[in-house]
Amino acid sequence: MPVNPVRKFRRSFFACRAKLLNPFWEVWYWYISSLDKDKEVIFLNYGYADHNKLELKKEDENNRYSIQLYNHIANSIRLEGLDILEVGCGRGGGASYIARYLAPKSVKGIDLCKKSIDFCKKHYHVKGLSFCHGNA
Repeated sequence: MPVNPVRKFRRSFFACRAKLLNPFWEVWYWYISSLDKDKEVIFLNYGYADHNKLELKKEDENNRYSIQLYNHIANSIRLEGLDILEVGCGRGGGASYIARYLAPKSVKGIDLCKKSIDFCKKHYHVKGLSFCHGNA
């Protein structure tokens, strides 16, 4: 069966775009990691303002809006007892939230930036939560 030329173009376009942007993201993560030594920036998303106030632990309040984004997306299905893989976990805040609040069997975060993974391994010690460097 012949390959659709539009599909072939889209596939190669997005593959090239990803290869071009990877070095940018590695520099960006390196920059954030270099500035933040005290674990203050653990989310790299814009957040989500939800009308329903999510009950959080006191230590998570500073990251309320970023956590609410994860909660909004992750609660569309039941994660309890499942093995979860977060591709592009960044500094691990989302994976940590899911592991601590949503009761999955395990959460594994994977990211391109080794410095981010090193940060995660150093700062998160939650049962069932792990991180690895890789490209998905």
